Amino acid sequence: MKTERIYQIDLIRFFAALSVLLFHYLFRGYITNDLSILRFDEIGHIFKYGYLGVDIFFIISGFVIAMSIKSESITAFIRSRITRLYPAYWFCVILTFLFIKLFGNPVFDASFFQLGVNLTMLQSFFRVDMIDGVYWSLYIELKFYMLIVLLLFLQKKFKINIDTFSYVWLVLSICYALMPASNLTTILNYLFILNWSSYFIAGMLFYNIYKLGYSTFRIIGIIVSLLLSVYFSNQRVIDATAFYKTDFSILIVAAVIICFYLIMLLISTKQLKKLNKQSFLKLGVLTYPLYLIHENIGFIIFNNIGAYINKYLLVGITTFAMLIVANLIHKKIEKPVADYIKPIVSSVLSRLKILLTTK
Repeated sequence: MKTERIYQIDLIRFFAALSVLLFHYLFRGYITNDLSILRFDEIGHIFKYGYLGVDIFFIISGFVIAMSIKSESITAFIRSRITRLYPAYWFCVILTFLFIKLFGNPVFDASFFQLGVNLTMLQSFFRVDMIDGVYWSLYIELKFYMLIVLLLFLQKKFKINIDTFSYVWLVLSICYALMPASNLTTILNYLFILNWSSYFIAGMLFYNIYKLGYSTFRIIGIIVSLLLSVYFSNQRVIDATAFYKTDFSILIVAAVIICFYLIMLLISTKQLKKLNKQSFLKLGVLTYPLYLIHENIGFIIFNNIGAYINKYLLVGITTFAMLIVANLIHKKIEKPVADYIKPIVSSVLSRLKILLTTK
């Protein structure tokens, strides 16, 4: 069943991806590890909070997945995720690997073994280095999808709905926040991504408000999710301050997260319908490939020609080039390859289902 498209979300996703790109290009690249030779001391501090773009990605992911699974089976969900994520990802991994091999030395390096494991998207599970640092968020997304598979199973067997699943996950997240660190909390966090779960939970509850309306439990759930999001972001502020050797403000981070929640509340209560323009879809489709290709390839471009061209001009040209390439990846790789592998994936999943059923 075709789901309704909310084009405001496409716009938000695009600006979130752009904020991550500017965080990398204008702050992350030069501040530590010497990933980029371009320094932006004069403006870099303005963009150092751009990493929070990933946080709203996770809220949106919860919202969109809740929208898409209303009538899906486990097999259909797995097929949709494989055909959605892998075509662009495969191309971007190979493209980044080629850039590293051809132009990346001495800052960047990657082995063919890394390439092979990274193509599975499971490198973080196997403790293999990522070809590009941005892939870390895919590890979180994959765990979320595994939990959605669990939800679909519980829906079929025990009629557990998204609200109930969200509240149980939220209670588990609260317990994790309150419990002292131990082997148990480590295992629970590994299985249920409890330091990121509040965003996905909020996204799912926002969708149910969008579809079904307010309820006391949904509002309470979103408020608690917001508090947990701010709570766990404080540790990331501490880590970022230590890693980048510059101050990050928890007040600014909290304010940004609150803005994310308010924006999603406006969308879920249909207050932004005037912004629901189909033209935003053209920006939304750029988001995933743009996110995948921009970091290391951008740094490699800076390191090879940054000494010969104005740094601001180079960042502008590189960003524009990334948008062009992201559009080409969507049109020439993402859609055609997804169409090609869809029947193959369906056939494999059907055979696996039959095999498991017969056993």
